[in-house]
Amino acid sequence: VETWNIYVADAAAGSGPKFVTTGYSPLFMPDESILVLNKSGLVRYVEDESGEWTGLPVIPVSNGVAETNMKLDISDDGSLLAWSDIDNGELYLLRTVPREDPVVGFGFEAVFTWRAAGFWPVISPDNRYLAFEEVNSADDLTGQRLVVFELQTGEKQVLADLTPYHQEALYVTDWLEN
Repeated sequence: VETWNIYVADAAAGSGPKFVTTGYSPLFMPDESILVLNKSGLVRYVEDESGEWTGLPVIPVSNGVAETNMKLDISDDGSLLAWSDIDNGELYLLRTVPREDPVVGFGFEAVFTWRAAGFWPVISPDNRYLAFEEVNSADDLTGQRLVVFELQTGEKQVLADLTPYHQEALYVTDWLEN
């Protein structure tokens, strides 16, 4: 499994980069912890008073291996997590729930699971929509299109045909407001 070295730096304080862990798809949570996919699943990294980072397991992956083609997005308010798993042809929407454990502090519960082969899920700022790049299947990365799910109903709408573009050069990264 390919991994990235994940570092953080406090630009305002002028501190240099500090190693956190290896993994991929790092996301900052509203509480300044970091969610990272690593070989065992989704892990939350928290920084202690001394500046050291500690990993707290949140969700193990079902087959025991997280893959670099799994992509994540956390909603702006930290209440929803979108997770694409193209190898299994599924896209998950999870809700943040509090946990009794004061160290981990939260977990996730399933909201929706869609049968969809896709990459780059992005939750809208108002938590009403989930956009992502969909392809025909994990074995057939053609037919690429921009898709939006309405989160209340789970209704899917294709917004744009992206077949003129090379699939590996496409990224859905954020929402723009009109």
